[in-house]
Amino acid sequence: ELEEWAQGRELLMASVFLFEGGSHIQKSREGILRSILYQILTPRRDLISVAFPSFFGCEWPPPTPFNTIINLSQAFYSLFAHEGKLNLCFFIDGLDEYRIMDRKDYYKEEDFALVYDGEEGDAGLGSSKWIQESHMDIARLINELGSKDNFKICVSSRELPVFEKAFAGHGRLQVHEHSETSIAQYCAGRLEEAVPGLPNMAALCREIAQKSSGDVLWA
Repeated sequence: ELEEWAQGRELLMASVFLFEGGSHIQKSREGILRSILYQILTPRRDLISVAFPSFFGCEWPPPTPFNTIINLSQAFYSLFAHEGKLNLCFFIDGLDEYRIMDRKDYYKEEDFALVYDGEEGDAGLGSSKWIQESHMDIARLINELGSKDNFKICVSSRELPVFEKAFAGHGRLQVHEHSETSIAQYCAGRLEEAVPGLPNMAALCREIAQKSSGDVLWA
């Protein structure tokens, strides 16, 4: 179906996994752009000069690093302005773990303070001004890219209000509605190893699967 959508143009695919507990580039816009550019330019080295034309024919090392947000953004858009021959489908996992790292120094100490509303579930993890604005930032980027004819994007995230609102008009799959049986089977296998013959195991596994809300790690 993606090949049909590309209509003869070259189809490229890339994926990014965001991790809030990781390094700077594992949760930032810089990391997203670097990862996608790397996955595109590794098999298509001929496009490196298209992405970074100002770094060819100049002194080396260059006076400014190539991996600034501005340079990476220009490189990304230059590729897809190149004769209109490229289509990209990319997958981003963990939007809720994205953080504004390039402008982190502009925030005050109180902007990082976590606030809890006392509810169970995602809201109970707490949030801050920095985290909330990070989520709005990545949602704007996804909607901006998704509005272009030569991009298709599939994203995943916890069901936070900012993403519910930003992506309300798009197709959606709620994983927990489809994974409950698999999680119950996983739990049964683990429990059978640990406590063979446990009474009411099937009911317990169903309850665990329901409470996990699709999160295998929680189960």
